[in-house]
Amino acid sequence: MAGRGILETREAKEAAALEVEDVRKSYGERLVLRGVGFRLERGERLALVGPSGSGKTTLLNCLGRVDRPNSGSIRVHGEDVTRMDSDAMAGLRRRRVGTVFQFFHLLPTLTAARIRSRRWRGWDRMRPRGTSGRIVSNGR
Repeated sequence: MAGRGILETREAKEAAALEVEDVRKSYGERLVLRGVGFRLERGERLALVGPSGSGKTTLLNCLGRVDRPNSGSIRVHGEDVTRMDSDAMAGLRRRRVGTVFQFFHLLPTLTAARIRSRRWRGWDRMRPRGTSGRIVSNGR
């Protein structure tokens, strides 16, 4: 499958939205994820809950490829993201993966409405060069 990019075949359309198999992640000697596995079908929802330090953020970082697991596999619509290079993963993120970070300090003085309206100092510096800077909305 290498080099095919995001699968648009019937196989991909029939694949689970997310499949996680035996994912393990450690930091030095500390094993944080110990063989995590689950399957999430299209249209299903999942709540990830647990006490502080139980590995929730580590798992989410591995799912979005902010971090890599030490072993195991993570498939998004049939595509094994643990084997993707950076370019292929960037394409997958643009098309299929959305991330909302829990840290409020990314833009600490702005509300979501103000960010969406772009009426704040610094917008022009943050807008990617060569783009209109248009923010895409789902109409809400």
